[in-house]
Amino acid sequence: MYKVALNSYRGNGGGGHLTEGAGLDAGMLRKRLIASTDRDLRYYIMKSIEAKKTISPAPNDNWKIIPVEWVKAAEKREYPLLFGTGK
Repeated sequence: MYKVALNSYRGNGGGGHLTEGAGLDAGMLRKRLIASTDRDLRYYIMKSIEAKKTISPAPNDNWKIIPVEWVKAAEKREYPLLFGTGK
């Protein structure tokens, strides 16, 4: 048994991962809820940035997309759409 943190969209069945994928109905989702907040993640991020006044975001390379081959193909295709130039 384990606990999983989800945003409200997914926790309420959004995207079908828990409802269609895992076969849980809305009532089962509510019964499994351990804790909730009336604020969304954006609110807490905003409050953290407001308290710090200045942030210096930097990549820390703590995640990756797998399979890696997909990244190479997508990068060539998507980069011009995102940034208007080739890479």
